[in-house]
Amino acid sequence: MFRLAIMALVLFTSITKAQTELKEREKFSPTLHKLEQLNWKSRVLLIFETNKAEEQALKLFLEENTKLVQERDLYWFLVNGAELISNSNYKLTSDLNLEIIALVRENAPIVLIGKDGEVKYQATNLDLQEVFSRIDSMPMRRAEMRQK
Repeated sequence: MFRLAIMALVLFTSITKAQTELKEREKFSPTLHKLEQLNWKSRVLLIFETNKAEEQALKLFLEENTKLVQERDLYWFLVNGAELISNSNYKLTSDLNLEIIALVRENAPIVLIGKDGEVKYQATNLDLQEVFSRIDSMPMRRAEMRQK
C-alpha cells in the first residue's frame, strides 16, 4: 500500500511538473528575425499600408478570413511605418520589419511569398480572392489539397 502511495505521488509530481513546463513554454513565443525562417513552413503575405484607417480595415478583413488564411498556411504581415502587425505567434523584431519594408519597396505594396521563399505575386491593392487563387494554383498547394 505504501509503495502504491509513493508511486501515485511520483506520478502526480511528474504530471504537475510537465504541466508547469508547458505553461512556461507557452509564455515565450519564438522570435522571428528573418522571413527565411518561414521557408518550407508557411506562405507569407506582406501588406504595406500608410493610411491608418485603411490599415484597420485590412486587419479586420484578414481576421474575418482567418479560416481561409490558415488553410493555406499563410502568415500575413501588415506594415505601417515602424508598426508591424501579424497573425503569427512569433515575436517580431525590428530586423524583420526592415526586411519587409525593403521587400515591398523593391516590389509592390502587396507581396505574396511562397513556401520556397520566392515572390509569387505582387499588387498595388489587396484582393484576397486573387491571393487565394494564386496560392491554390501553386503545385505545393495543390498537393496539400489532394492530401486532405
